[in-house]
Amino acid sequence: MATFSRNQNYGLVVHSGLFGSITNEEVKNIIQNCPTRIDKVIIKNTTKLTQVDFSNLKEVSEINIFGNEVLERINFKDLETVYEGLYIGKNKKLSSISFSKLKKVRGGADPTHDRKREGLTIVYNENLSLIKFPELVKIGDNFDSYCGLNIYGNKKIVSFEFPKLVIVNHIVMEDNQSLSGFSLPELVIISHLEIVSNQSLTSFEFSKLTTTERISIQGNQNLNNFGFPELITVKKDGDYYYEGFNIHNNKKLTEFEFPKLANFDKLRFGREDRFGENNQKQVGNNNFSSSIEKLLKHFVEINLKDKEIQFYDYTPTEKTQDYINTLRSRNNVIEGVNDFIAEPLNKPYIEFITREKESYIDLVIYANNEDQQDVWIDLNCNSIREAHSQNT
Repeated sequence: MATFSRNQNYGLVVHSGLFGSITNEEVKNIIQNCPTRIDKVIIKNTTKLTQVDFSNLKEVSEINIFGNEVLERINFKDLETVYEGLYIGKNKKLSSISFSKLKKVRGGADPTHDRKREGLTIVYNENLSLIKFPELVKIGDNFDSYCGLNIYGNKKIVSFEFPKLVIVNHIVMEDNQSLSGFSLPELVIISHLEIVSNQSLTSFEFSKLTTTERISIQGNQNLNNFGFPELITVKKDGDYYYEGFNIHNNKKLTEFEFPKLANFDKLRFGREDRFGENNQKQVGNNNFSSSIEKLLKHFVEINLKDKEIQFYDYTPTEKTQDYINTLRSRNNVIEGVNDFIAEPLNKPYIEFITREKESYIDLVIYANNEDQQDVWIDLNCNSIREAHSQNT
C-alpha cells in the first residue's frame, strides 16, 4: 500500500510498501503547492515512480532518496541549501544527478547504517554516470564538522564535478568501477582522503590541497599517476592504522608528485607489484624511479629529520641510495629497501698499487674469472703468480 504525506513543517514523505503503486501524477499533486522552503524530502522504496520535480524548491532540511526501483530523473534546479544532509542511494535507473545552484550541504542520515553519516552521500546507484554540483562550496560549516563527501559503489559513474568545493571534512571515493579521472581544484584542507578500488581510475589531482591528517590510495588497479603539487602536511595526532600517507596495491602506478611534502610522521608505500606491473624491483621503471628520486631529493634539501618512510622490497638506483643514506644519517627510519649494490664488473680492469714499505709497484689485473682468481704481475721480479681475491 502506498503512503505519502506532507507533514506540519511542510516536509514531504513518499513511501511505497510491498504492493505500493504510487505514480508520478500522485506525487506531482502533493508537491505542486509546496513553498520554496520545506523540512524534509524523503522518497523511499517506490516501485513505479519515474520522476520527481522540485524545481521551485530553494531550501530544505534533508533530502533522502533511497531504494526507488524505476526512478530515472530528479529535478532540484533552484535548490541552494540543504541544512541536514543529502543522501541518494540504491536507485537502479537513475542516470544523472545535477544540482546546478546548490551551494551548501550540512549533516544527514544514512539509512543503510545504524550510525549517522553526515554531508553528501551518493552510493550504489547502478546506472548513474554523471554527478554535477557546479556551485557547491561547503559540505559542513567548517573543517571541524564531521561532514563528508562520500561517493562509492556507483558502477557506471564516469565523471563528477565539484569545481568550487572548498570546505569538507573528509572524502571517500570507493568502488566506482568506471570512474577514469577527477579533479578537486579548489580544496585546500580536509581531515582524510580515501581513494580505494576504483578499477578504471587512471589519474587524479588535488591542485591546491595543502593539509590533511591522512591519505589512503589503494587498490586502484589502473592508476597511472596522481598529483598533490601543494601538499605540505599529512599528519594526525594519536595512533591510528591509516595514519599518514599510505599508497598500496596500485599495480600500474608509475608517476606521482608531492614536491612540497614536509610535515608527516609516516609515509608508506606498498609491495613491489603495487607500483608498476612487471617491475618487481622498479629499477627498470624510469618514471617510477624518477618520482622516487625527486621525492627523496626534496627530503634531503629540506633537511628532513625524525620521520618514517616504508617501502616494500624496493631496489633503489645509485642516486636514490645516496639520498637514502643521507636521510638515514638524519635520524629518519627508511625500511623495506634493498640497498644499492654496484653491478659486478663484466671485464677486467687494471689498478696500480704502491706498497708503503717496499720499493716496488704491483700491477694488479682483476680478471673476474669464474674461480675468482686475480693475476698479479710483479714488475720488479717479472714473475707471475696467482692468488685468491680477498673481498675485492
